[in-house]
Amino acid sequence: MNTWYIIACGRDEEVTLSVVKKTAVGAQILAQSISTDCAEVTILVRNPDGETHWAFRHGMEVDL
Repeated sequence: MNTWYIIACGRDEEVTLSVVKKTAVGAQILAQSISTDCAEVTILVRNPDGETHWAFRHGMEVDL
C-alpha cells in the first residue's frame, strides 16, 4: 500500500480531494469513480513525489 493523492484540477487551480493509503489500482479506481461525478474538472492521481500517474475526466482516462 502506498500513499496516493486524489486531486481535482480545474482551469486555474488544484485542490486535493483525498489522501489515501491504497494500492495503485485502488487509487486509480477511486479517482475514476470521483471523475464521473465531477464533470467540470480533471481528476489526477499523484504519488508522494508529485508524479501524476493517471488523469480522468467524465469517468474515462485522459492524456495530460
